[in-house]
Amino acid sequence: MLLGGDIVFGKQKNGMKFLRTRLFLDNLKSFIKGWLLKFTNMKIGNQESISEWHLISEYKIDINWREELGEVNHSRIHNMSLGADTINGTLLKPGKVFSLRKVLGEATIQKGYAQGPVFRNGKTTYTTGGGLCLDSSVLFNAVLYGNLKILEKYNHSTDLWGEDRFVDLGRDATYVYGRKAEEMCKKMGVDEFIYIDAKMNPETYLQAIDNVIAQEVDGVLTCIPDQQLSQVTVNKLKEAGIPVIAADDALQDEDGNKLAPWVGISAYNIGAANGEWMAKYAIDNGLDKDEEAGLLLLTMDTVSSCVPRTEGEYDKFTENISDFPEDKIYRADYNGETDKGFAAASSVITANPQIKKWMVMAANDEGAVGGVRALEQAGLDKDSCVIGLGAYLAKGEFKKEYSAMKAATYFSAQAVGGDSAKFLIDHIKNGTEIPMEHAVDAIIVTKDNYKEVMGKYAE
Repeated sequence: MLLGGDIVFGKQKNGMKFLRTRLFLDNLKSFIKGWLLKFTNMKIGNQESISEWHLISEYKIDINWREELGEVNHSRIHNMSLGADTINGTLLKPGKVFSLRKVLGEATIQKGYAQGPVFRNGKTTYTTGGGLCLDSSVLFNAVLYGNLKILEKYNHSTDLWGEDRFVDLGRDATYVYGRKAEEMCKKMGVDEFIYIDAKMNPETYLQAIDNVIAQEVDGVLTCIPDQQLSQVTVNKLKEAGIPVIAADDALQDEDGNKLAPWVGISAYNIGAANGEWMAKYAIDNGLDKDEEAGLLLLTMDTVSSCVPRTEGEYDKFTENISDFPEDKIYRADYNGETDKGFAAASSVITANPQIKKWMVMAANDEGAVGGVRALEQAGLDKDSCVIGLGAYLAKGEFKKEYSAMKAATYFSAQAVGGDSAKFLIDHIKNGTEIPMEHAVDAIIVTKDNYKEVMGKYAE
C-alpha cells in the first residue's frame, strides 16, 4: 500500500469542506505494487502517474463546523492534515500489515499537533491530536469498501453526535496510542509488560482490571476512561494487593480528591515556568521599571485546557514583579492558530503606541510565533521578547540569526508514561514510596540549549 500525497480539504459548492479517500489497485492486478490510498486533490509529485492505477474504493466524509467546538474546529482540521501528511509515502508491500498506530505514533505537541476534541467520560474534552479519529475513520471505510482484510478496529465509546455523526453508526474508528511506559519498563528490567487498550470503553476497562488481577500482576498503570470508575478501580486493586498509578487522568472521588498516585502534565505549572522566566528577563533587562515596557498575554479562553497556562503565566510574573502596573498588562484572545495570534497581537500593539518594548507570552507556540511576526511588522522586535509554549515552533525561530523569540517552555507528553512506570517499578523492586502527585517538569529552552534538551525533537 502506498499512501501518497497531501491531505487537502476540498470545498463543495455550498462551502462545506470534505475529506475523501480513494483506494486503488494497480491495473495489472499483480499485487506487486500493492495498494495506493490517496486523498482528494493530492499532489503526485515524482510518484507514479495515478493513471496506472485502477480505482476500486472511494469514501468521503463531510467536515461540518461543530458550533459546540467553537474555534477548536480549526485545531481538529490542523491535526487531520498533519496526520495524513505523516502517513504520506508509507509503502506497504503485499502480504504485510498496515498499522496506523505504528505509522502515526504518539500525537505530541513536539510533532506539531494541537489541542483537539476527543470523547472521554461520555463527553467531549480536548487533548493533543484530537481529531485524528477522522483520519482513522476515512481510512477504515475506504479499506472496508475495498474488501481488504481488517485485523483490528474499534469504535468510539459513545455516540455524542447522534444523527449528526460524520460516519454511519459503527463505522467510526478511534485512534489512541500509548507505549512510553512499556519502553521504561523494559529499560528497568521488567520481564513482562502487558498492554491493554480499553478503547475508552468503561466496560472493557473494568474487564481489563479483572483480567490483570486474575493474572496476579505486580502493578498497574492506568489511564481511566471514566473517572466515575475511580473508586471501584482502587477498591479492586487494593483488595488484590496490587499498587496502581494513574497516568494523565487522576483516580479521584466526587470532590476531586486523589485516591491513588497520579502522574501527568500541569498546565498551570507550565504557564508558571513561562511567567517566572519572563519576570527574570524583565528584571535583568530593566523592563520591570521601563515606562515604555508592557506585557501582552495571548489567551485561548475557548479551550479549557489552555486557560490554566495563562493563569500560571500571569500569577508567576506578577508574583516576581509585584509592582508591575496592571494598566500595562494587556490581553488578547485567539484560537490557537498563528495567523489569529498575529492578528490579536497586532491589534493590541497598534492600539498602544506608547509601548515600545513588549514582553509577550501565549497559550501555545502558534500564538507566540504570531506575536513575533506582529512585533516584526511593527518594527519593535529588536527591543521586545517573546517566550513560546511547547517549543515545537520556537525551535524554528532559534535557528534564525535573530528572532524576538528568546525562549520557550518544553515538556514531553511521553514523560508521563515513562515517569509513571519508573515510580511503579521502583516501588515494586525497592519499596520506594510513590509520590501522590507528580507533574512532568517543564524545561525552559533557548537558542543556546534547545538542541541538547530536545534531542531529536529539535530537528
